[in-house]
Amino acid sequence: MPIEPTIPPELTLIIAEYKACTTKAQVNALRKSLNPSQLAALDKWISQLPKATKPHAPKEKTGLLKDFLEWTDPLGRSSRADQLTDYIMTHSLTTEQENALKQQVEEHDKRAEEQERKEKKEEAPPPPKPPEKELILKPTLFPKWWRDESIAKIHFTSPGSLQVVGATQDFLLFISTIALTVSGEADVVFTFGSAGASGPMDFGGDGEPKGIVIAMGNSPANCGSGFFMISASSDESVNIAGWCSYYLWNKQIAQKAGFP
Repeated sequence: MPIEPTIPPELTLIIAEYKACTTKAQVNALRKSLNPSQLAALDKWISQLPKATKPHAPKEKTGLLKDFLEWTDPLGRSSRADQLTDYIMTHSLTTEQENALKQQVEEHDKRAEEQERKEKKEEAPPPPKPPEKELILKPTLFPKWWRDESIAKIHFTSPGSLQVVGATQDFLLFISTIALTVSGEADVVFTFGSAGASGPMDFGGDGEPKGIVIAMGNSPANCGSGFFMISASSDESVNIAGWCSYYLWNKQIAQKAGFP
């Protein structure tokens, strides 16, 4: 009579339960209840059993795949290669059956992957539709600088100030360019109507510029309905001279264009 391999102490209860199983369903339920290390230890013990006592030998080659899928761990805690190795070790398979099983498992997994990709593709949201013509934003109406621009002279003596240009009640004032020079040392401040004043800028002193050109391009300074004013302070009399370019925009046209 073949000698059964020694049972490790930590597997005593597990192997006792295994021996008490009388159906394949009971064996599968037991295997699913074990953690990976316990399952590996049980399979090692089973592999050492005499050939005559190996359990679960599939009878037909055509039923190998179904039997294998029912036997494997449904939680996928081991790789497919490890599952095949464990199954082959614990079942009485001929070489022909092993090769047939490996081929069937490979084809099954490929079909499963293709089905999963197809389902993901079907679940993916469709690409956004391009906006319809009526939803495309229309160009915002802005003033045409080359039509409406005007020039104002800058000429006064520091200390003092000058209201260079102002807007009437029905228009908004925008300053697009400022150019000025100083004849001596002075601190100059620009006030852009309701937008507020700049900080004092030092001109004409030792190492300080004696002039400045500010070209604001397509982003002119908005003075609202107020004045553009220049103030200067100095210890001695200093001439401040230059020019600014500006334009006035009708408030009704600005409101139609969506300007705040």
